[in-house]
This record gives sequence, structure tokens and C-alpha cells, in this order.
Amino acid sequence: MTQQELADTAGVSRKLVCDAEAGKLTMQLDGLVKICNALDCDLVVREAPSDSPTYSDVVASGQ
Repeated sequence: MTQQELADTAGVSRKLVCDAEAGKLTMQLDGLVKICNALDCDLVVREAPSDSPTYSDVVASGQ
């Protein structure tokens, strides 16, 4: 399945699919849910370990 086919099936933009594949840190949760539904998979949200870098740490480091 191409990114465009997935985007069409999920009803989201191809950019959102690209961003999800790239591991973008800030994304619309509803878009991720739509992608998961299209792929017939679950979206699991877990609390990050306390030693994980925060969003601010990642932004500050330029990654």
C-alpha cells in the first residue's frame, strides 16, 4: 500500500501519513486513530519513562 492509498483509505492527508512514518513528535491524535483504523491496528499510548527526553529537550537539541 502506498502512502497515498493509505491516506485515501484513512481519510487523511499524505503528509500526515509521511509524518507518522517519520516519527514526528507533534501530530493530531484523531489522524493517527484514522490511520490505525485503516490499517486495522491498535494505537497504544503509554506514559514515557521518567528518564526519557521531553519534547522541549528534543526541540532544544534540534533533532
